[in-house]
Amino acid sequence: MKKIIGVLAVLAIVAVIGLGVLWDGPSNEDKENLVIESILEDASVLTTQKLYISDVFESTKGKIPFINKSEYLVHYRTTIYAGFDVKEITYEQDGNNITVYIPHCEIDEESIKIGSEDITLYDTNFSIIKANSEQTIQIIGEAEKSAEAFAKNPENGFLEEADENAKEVIKQLLEAANEGYNFMIEFK
Repeated sequence: MKKIIGVLAVLAIVAVIGLGVLWDGPSNEDKENLVIESILEDASVLTTQKLYISDVFESTKGKIPFINKSEYLVHYRTTIYAGFDVKEITYEQDGNNITVYIPHCEIDEESIKIGSEDITLYDTNFSIIKANSEQTIQIIGEAEKSAEAFAKNPENGFLEEADENAKEVIKQLLEAANEGYNFMIEFK
């Protein structure tokens, strides 16, 4: 029995070594998916609202008509998140009545980033020279500013909805975990 286990172990080791010799690393396709660096960080941000944006705007690059002046319709898509840092929550207790103070929600600036897969340029004047990489980066920057302006516009109510949802979420979480207490949620 020991001989059989020993032979199987040797065969397994030979098979692993053989596969290691034959395999010369990840393919080019796999290399694109390799993680170069990974950072784990504690997060204390509570996202209370998402805003999906799909918008179109005009952008002009260059100055010489028909040579390098290009006019584009830019279509982009993004999702913007709003929330607050739960570490900033404070409270006051008076018997069974607890007043919880939360900060107003803010837009997560990192969520505004627009990737190349989320943007499409439509050339509307057919210039000879197309947008170069620098102009494309500028157009992406314009799209990000447009999305941020839309999200921050009080008429759209994004941050107001985020605040209202934050109050509701915090109240439901606290009531579910603490029977017999009355919770009031207010902003700092």
